[in-house]
Amino acid sequence: MISLLLLFTVAFAGPVQDVQEIVELGPRVAGTEGGEAAQGWVLGALAESGYASRRLMGPPGASVVVGCQSGEGPAVWVLAHTDTVHALSPGVIDNAAGMAIALEVARRVRREDLPVRACFGFPDGEEQGFYGSRVLQARLGGDEEPRLV
Repeated sequence: MISLLLLFTVAFAGPVQDVQEIVELGPRVAGTEGGEAAQGWVLGALAESGYASRRLMGPPGASVVVGCQSGEGPAVWVLAHTDTVHALSPGVIDNAAGMAIALEVARRVRREDLPVRACFGFPDGEEQGFYGSRVLQARLGGDEEPRLV
């Protein structure tokens, strides 16, 4: 039992730390200071993992942070929204946990030779109407064209 707990702790230390850091940002309602902080945090986390990350801007409260593996051709996209539904919600499960898992996948596949490229998107404004995803959809094309989302 102890070895299983140790294995779990080692395997998931990164995502658990990420969830703690994301929640410490406070409420992450789109278009607020907290929403901006979450977008900035994930932009930095992707860059630290070796991705050429960038933020695509739409109207206030509608943006998306993206990072893709190097390469060409259609990509598999993994999405996890950064915003919370309400200013009183810490958003641990919805959606700090999803962000942390998507980032961990990004870290683990960064230098892998996959049959298709992996791209990661972290939209804001999802709780208000999928606004960040709409920004992403409008801007995708070429080598970032999704094969699967």
